[in-house]
Amino acid sequence: RYQIQALVVSKAPIREMARILGRSPSTISREIRRNRPNGILYRASKACHRAQRKRAGLHPRHKISGSIRAYVEEKLILGWSPEQIAGRLALDGTSVTHETIYQFVFRNFREDAGNLYRHLPRKRKRRRSQLSHKRYVLAGKRLDLPWIDSRPQLVEARTRLGDYERDSIVGPRRQGSALLTIVDRKSRLTKLGKLQTLGSNDAHKLTVRLLRGLPLNTITNDNGPEFSMFDSTSKQLKIPIYFSKLYCSWQRGTNKNTNGLVRRFFPKGTNFNDVTSEEIRKVEALLNSRPRKCLGFRTPLEVQNDQVGCCIGFLNSSDRQSKAPSSHNR
Repeated sequence: RYQIQALVVSKAPIREMARILGRSPSTISREIRRNRPNGILYRASKACHRAQRKRAGLHPRHKISGSIRAYVEEKLILGWSPEQIAGRLALDGTSVTHETIYQFVFRNFREDAGNLYRHLPRKRKRRRSQLSHKRYVLAGKRLDLPWIDSRPQLVEARTRLGDYERDSIVGPRRQGSALLTIVDRKSRLTKLGKLQTLGSNDAHKLTVRLLRGLPLNTITNDNGPEFSMFDSTSKQLKIPIYFSKLYCSWQRGTNKNTNGLVRRFFPKGTNFNDVTSEEIRKVEALLNSRPRKCLGFRTPLEVQNDQVGCCIGFLNSSDRQSKAPSSHNR
């Protein structure tokens, strides 16, 4: 500003000032106009004082405190992302951006040596799938599988409940127990169950049990040998079952994304022999009661219950969505 004052006194043109100071002519012109009322000579000291007063009058940055802070901390610990928390708060009339929540988490670490950052979702390095012949023995032996190409276009549209994607999450070296995951394409409602073995009979029985009482239209799964009894499952549930193509996991993107969320609770290398049914039910409840951006920050349970018109039977006290604090509590 003192350079501007000297250039103004020397009657240098605006463009010359801009060239010397490395600023745009409009910036220089605006600075002089704001601090030269009624044609009075531009004074750097008064311009600095005016700028300081203006900055002091700005609204302070939004700080997360009180009930909002308690809510944010609670949901971070439950595995919600800052974007999900901000979206959910917005539904209840509270305006907090996800960037504000990130800054709150980082300040918690820098200033208070807190560990909230440990609950932030991590982006993992994408790895090329390592697919063995044993894993895809079903596709190798059965060329007449009902492929996803024959699945009705209605399923792709996600306009109804009851179209599921199915997969299994295995333990180290594919030994012992595994986790069966089933997710509704529309509501993202997730059902989890423990497979004692990767045998097809176990997968068949568990699928029938997990889907009992839910809307049923179709199932789409991969070509793992655990799903080789798909004919029996199809007949018992009275719905068609389809298979995604080899090396095309994106054809079951909803299921793959859900598996990634499950892996936050059961990291790669987890031995499911050591995981209890109660732990699995708890993770299922957490996933179904956490808001999703693709659902307008509503939860899978809320979407499912709105569609079927009643509360789902497996909902218990641990599943209930705690109400976000209203804006007047901030």
